[in-house]
Amino acid sequence: MTRSSRERLACFDLRDRQLALAMMMPAAAIAAVLLTVLAAPARASRPSGRDAAELIDLSGKWRFRTGDNLEYRTPELDDSDWEELMVPKPWGRQGHSGYHGIAWYRRRVALPGAAATASAGDAKQLAIALGRVASSYELYAGGCLLGGVGRLPPRPRAEYDRLATYSIPPGCWREDDELVLALRVWRASGERSWQGGPYQGRFLIGETASLGRLLLWDELPELILSCMYFLIGLYFTTLFSRLPGRKEYLWFGLISLLSAAYCILRTQWKYELTDWFVALVKMQALALFLLVPSLIQFLWPLLGGRIGRLLRAYQLSHVALALVVLAVPGEYFYLRCLDVWELWVLPMIFIVIVATAKRAWSGDLDARTLLIGIAGFAVASLLDIGRDKGYLDSPRLVPYGFAALVFSMSMTLSNRFARVYSELEKSSGLLKAALVQETAARARAEDLGEELRRAHTDLVRAEKLSAIGRVAATIVHDLKNPLCAIAGWAELMSIQEHQEALPQAGLGHIRRQAQRLADMIEDILAFARGEVVVEPREVAIAEYLDDIIATIDELFGSAGLRARASGDTDFYGWFDPDRIRRVLLNLASNARDALPAGGELAIEARRTASGMRLSCADTGPGVPEEIRDRLFQEFATFGKRNGTGLGLAICRSIVAAHGGAIRYEPAPGGGACFVIELPGKVEALQATVEHLVSGKSQV
Repeated sequence: MTRSSRERLACFDLRDRQLALAMMMPAAAIAAVLLTVLAAPARASRPSGRDAAELIDLSGKWRFRTGDNLEYRTPELDDSDWEELMVPKPWGRQGHSGYHGIAWYRRRVALPGAAATASAGDAKQLAIALGRVASSYELYAGGCLLGGVGRLPPRPRAEYDRLATYSIPPGCWREDDELVLALRVWRASGERSWQGGPYQGRFLIGETASLGRLLLWDELPELILSCMYFLIGLYFTTLFSRLPGRKEYLWFGLISLLSAAYCILRTQWKYELTDWFVALVKMQALALFLLVPSLIQFLWPLLGGRIGRLLRAYQLSHVALALVVLAVPGEYFYLRCLDVWELWVLPMIFIVIVATAKRAWSGDLDARTLLIGIAGFAVASLLDIGRDKGYLDSPRLVPYGFAALVFSMSMTLSNRFARVYSELEKSSGLLKAALVQETAARARAEDLGEELRRAHTDLVRAEKLSAIGRVAATIVHDLKNPLCAIAGWAELMSIQEHQEALPQAGLGHIRRQAQRLADMIEDILAFARGEVVVEPREVAIAEYLDDIIATIDELFGSAGLRARASGDTDFYGWFDPDRIRRVLLNLASNARDALPAGGELAIEARRTASGMRLSCADTGPGVPEEIRDRLFQEFATFGKRNGTGLGLAICRSIVAAHGGAIRYEPAPGGGACFVIELPGKVEALQATVEHLVSGKSQV
């Protein structure tokens, strides 16, 4: 095993051990905090010692009367004929469910020694703590207004969820140490039918410091839960950023963050954020309504299910409801929607419990762990729904239901990660063994590779020698014809009886064949160097083609073939006549090898808008379609026993050096046709400059 492989394995093991331990931390933290939180309400509900002795409980029977009259605040008012209602308990549950508007509560409280203590300037300040009152109220003590929550008509503003504490100023007690309290309450028409008046919380009189400690302890459990949910949500969303493929971490983190938001918005700590009650209500609605689709998105894949269209539509309905609540002004639309939403949630709670129970019954360990938390959350939700409907009078339990749900989800993810980690450890062992085998195999492969490299080098050397032999044989074949012609004419000229008749004709043939040899050798050398030298000039096309046809006739003479020129040849072209001659003779040589006896090669010249066009068409069989794409490649030869495969490649380089192009087209009669496009003088000069700049040709 290589050192880098061992280092990767060590890092892999360390990272996964850290992740495994980190996955267990949220579950342990939830368990510890949950035990602390569940014990806190019991301790807080039973004040003991000095605080308990100094607190006076105002819950119980109060005098009650509907209607509004500011005279009801005066201590001297005789309220003996008023109805008695229990506080805290909504008047809607005590026979006044249909009443909306203002009503009064009155209570007489005996405070022995309170007046004397106040007149003596005792530092102990008494205060009154009031719980939740729907929808807003004003509090009077001894006829004096102490304060209130929200605003009463004619410009009402509901604020039914705020707790408040009011100091009792001196002079509010009667001479007999009796304190007369009057509570002026307004109930909005948008409230539920069972609401109205004091409905939840502590109603106490006591020393200000004692009340403060008690009320703070009442809110502390839910504050701790909110902080815990927030940290867990932040942890899992961060974990998802490290492991983007594990989307369950993202959804679990989102559920925890929504739970944190809902819990903190159910406490008085929310007023540390803002005093805008409507905004706080909408934030609470958003957290609550988005929680259900997030739970489905987390639980369904975890239970092995697929989110179909109906379930997706159900999720979107909750999201749409949250958006509508945000868009509609005020808080009463949320209260009306809440009743419908609670009924809309009940079927899903049942379906989730049944689906989880089935998976748990089949032996799924994750489902068994989830079932505990889901059942706890379902029970807490059902109790809170019953409380909101007015059927139950119990504290709100959903925050603790969230704790059970988050705890079970965290344990499920931890268990799943532990299983994955165990499988990874096994895979790591297999990987280590495979790496050992791979190292041994690599050593053997290196030895074999060295032998293969030597064999490959020998093979390449042999192929190069073979290619050189083939090229040399072809060059010899190409050079043989002009050499034979030169030798033959020289032999004729050496014979005595021909010395006077043949010199001029023989010397002409010898010169042409020698020039042909020089051109062929120069082309091969230029191709080998990768450069083509062209010297363009004005050329009379008619005379040029006549000379070309005469040369081709000599080439075709012994094969029974013929060549002809056609087209409008009465113009001047701009090109290197020697180089283009080499191209045309090369094409004619290829045609000679392909044409049957009696075949014909036609060279046609045409003036074009940008220069001229030359075409060489024969009456042979043409070029097969499967090899047309490779015609102009180097060392590609077809249908010739002796060919270097350089002819057409050299033709292409010569034409390209002129700034032109050469291509193959099927002839109308079925033969082969090569088309050469050459630019005019201006275009050719421009192309020449470009070739000079690019270094590909020289003029």
